[in-house]
Amino acid sequence: MVKLKQLLIAGILLLVIGASALPHLLDVPSELRTPNYTLAEYPWFEPGDRPGSCVHASTITLMNMHAMDELAAWWRATYHSGEYGGGLQAKLTAAGVKFAVTETGDAAFLEWACRNRLGAVIFFKPAHCVNLVDFNDEYAVILDNNSTERFEMIPREEFLRRWRAPYQQGGGTGFALTLVYNPPTPWPTTP
Repeated sequence: MVKLKQLLIAGILLLVIGASALPHLLDVPSELRTPNYTLAEYPWFEPGDRPGSCVHASTITLMNMHAMDELAAWWRATYHSGEYGGGLQAKLTAAGVKFAVTETGDAAFLEWACRNRLGAVIFFKPAHCVNLVDFNDEYAVILDNNSTERFEMIPREEFLRRWRAPYQQGGGTGFALTLVYNPPTPWPTTP
């Protein structure tokens, strides 16, 4: 009951006061959030069944946050459709992008990435990739590229269980990747 009450208070603070109430939240402005995308050039798929580009959309959101506009635009024009962790790492390496990664479900990695306002690309939900924008003792906050208008708050232990679960069980396999550049300057909040 106490955790639920704390989670509700944090959610209300996020809505009323804004992201500045949460010290590590990577408050991604709406214009920098990249929605999931697909290509029309998949004649063998029905329009509603075309594969999305959630890994690439989440990566582009981090690039946008680091003011890597040209790289983000190039990435969007170059990469689409499904992706896996090893493929993303190979593409980033080929493009000369510095990154750090965990594939072992290391919670300390997530804490480090969020404490330093770097955020992360994580596999989460069944066959899906999202951005982790905050991770603390109480909860994880994600930005889903299928619904970029809002953040999702998930109790920490539930998040870790789902993030570390095997892919076959709809989990994220403990994969997280962040770009290793100076963290973005916090956006000013409107009083």
